[in-house]
Amino acid sequence: MKHSIFGIMEEFIPENPEEADRRYSGFGKDLYRKIQQKFPDVFRNLHYYQRIGIRIEDSYAVYCNHENSFCIQLDPLCEKIILWNEETQIEIGIGPMTNMEKLYNLLKMNCCTGNKHVNSCKKM
Repeated sequence: MKHSIFGIMEEFIPENPEEADRRYSGFGKDLYRKIQQKFPDVFRNLHYYQRIGIRIEDSYAVYCNHENSFCIQLDPLCEKIILWNEETQIEIGIGPMTNMEKLYNLLKMNCCTGNKHVNSCKKM
């Protein structure tokens, strides 16, 4: 089924968290678990997808509430975690833990404080 993730009209299959966890074994695999521990409200609002046709190995999780939205893309080939929406994109690759702290700080700033910086939600 075609879904639009921030303007990308491609074939995506919805997954539940367990399916995404079983299917994806690449770089950043433990990110969703860490989000569940650090930001349970964010975790509860994640919707998981697998892309069909191209980049099928990647994992996509879309966060969407009435104030904020973004996509987390886990890319095992480039070994990157990509946080993006229609306005911005942040890529975090292999490196010191401060990189992960940057991602956690962005999640906290944009999702947990009501900041509307990331606010381009589209219905799936």
